[in-house]
Amino acid sequence: MFLSALCLCCMAAAEMPGVPVRAANEELRGFLTQAVEHSPSLQAQYQAWQAALQRIPQAKSLSDPMFTFGQSITADAFAPRMTLQQSFPWFGALRAQGDKAAAEAEVALQAFFVQRDMLFLEVKQTYYELGFLAGQIQVMENQIGIMSFMEDLVRSKLALGLAMDDELMRVSMRKTGMEDRLKQMNGMKTVLDARLDAAIGLEENKERPWPAELPEPPEAPALDDIVAHLQKANPELDRFDAMQKSWEEQARVAKKQGLPNLTLMLDYTVVPSPPDTKFRGRDAFTALNTVGNSVSKADTTGMTTGTTSTGMGSTSTAMPTASTTTMANTSGRDEVMLSLGLTLPIWRKRIRAGIEEANLQADAVLHEKQRATHDLRAQAQEAIFNLQDAHRRHKLYGETLGPQALRALDSIQQTYASGPGDTRILDVLDAEQTLLDFKLEEARALRDARLATAELEKITGGTWPDADAPPTVQEAKPE
Repeated sequence: MFLSALCLCCMAAAEMPGVPVRAANEELRGFLTQAVEHSPSLQAQYQAWQAALQRIPQAKSLSDPMFTFGQSITADAFAPRMTLQQSFPWFGALRAQGDKAAAEAEVALQAFFVQRDMLFLEVKQTYYELGFLAGQIQVMENQIGIMSFMEDLVRSKLALGLAMDDELMRVSMRKTGMEDRLKQMNGMKTVLDARLDAAIGLEENKERPWPAELPEPPEAPALDDIVAHLQKANPELDRFDAMQKSWEEQARVAKKQGLPNLTLMLDYTVVPSPPDTKFRGRDAFTALNTVGNSVSKADTTGMTTGTTSTGMGSTSTAMPTASTTTMANTSGRDEVMLSLGLTLPIWRKRIRAGIEEANLQADAVLHEKQRATHDLRAQAQEAIFNLQDAHRRHKLYGETLGPQALRALDSIQQTYASGPGDTRILDVLDAEQTLLDFKLEEARALRDARLATAELEKITGGTWPDADAPPTVQEAKPE
């Protein structure tokens, strides 16, 4: 069976396509689904991706406008001044910042996929170890049954005087050792159950039945097919692509920083009302004093403007003229001014350094991707070898050595049971031990083949080319 990767909600509407992931049976598929829903590490990576998505609207947004209020503390009249200004980056700068934030969110998404594949590999490895343990226990129980039969046989021969006491002792010792090893194997199940619970994110460990029957692992595909598939589907390589894209967008942002920013300012000034023409109190005294000084100066120096001084009367006619001029400067409607400001990015060395930094980082990511590709190719080659070798060993022990050892044991048992002769109990025990070793190696080869398959699935980002691949299914997102 195949298990699709997550269909996660991108922001609030769009959905992400799933990636097929192989599962050997329905039980394993259920464990993988539980791991996606409950794994704390995967949930943390999922939340990191969601947080990265929230940085996109922030990067594309304008800066907050600024409102300024001013009031002179020395003027007598109340004349407040209010300014509203908004800065605008150069055309395309916000889009470049948004694209960079989107690329960084893609990096977080691919990191989520990498974490998912690592989690799936851990679940599969533990599940296959449980299956291997079940196979070992089955082999050990069968061999204990053989030893019980041998023990009864030696007792029968001992009663007839055809065997010696040490023969029964040897068989009993071998049987006791097998039973102790069986107890150890049964105890290991709780350990593997706890490891599986930890992988799928269950807080309380619980005892579960043995794994369901697993099919034979598939044959190893060609290395070139695996390499071609992983270059398209491996999330680690996709993460490097997203990182390179992020630095390329950062270079665009750095170039935009070399262009001026615009600042639009709206200035509003309240103009005070003209002063009252009536003079009262101290204001009147001040006005009269000013008039007197003007008259005295006019009597001494004369009027240079061509007007004949006639005393208080003529001077009083000039006063309204000066006062009227002053009021003309402070009267009328409130002032509204619209202005435009530009930043001057004259420090070009800083701009060029920012662009060069982004380009160098993009080149560094490209080299890291090449290194990761080589490593993945080597890992794929090793996994293919392990799969092929496991199939070879499984066939060798299951079809050749195992049956031969069983026939040899049956023959030696019959010879030993037939009566006195050259066959000794040690020969029977050696034949039994050989059969036990071959059966355990057969189970181990099957386990190694499944582990190599899981490793290939992780390398290729979920699955690998298979003509008999079953259809994919959809998987829930983390809670």
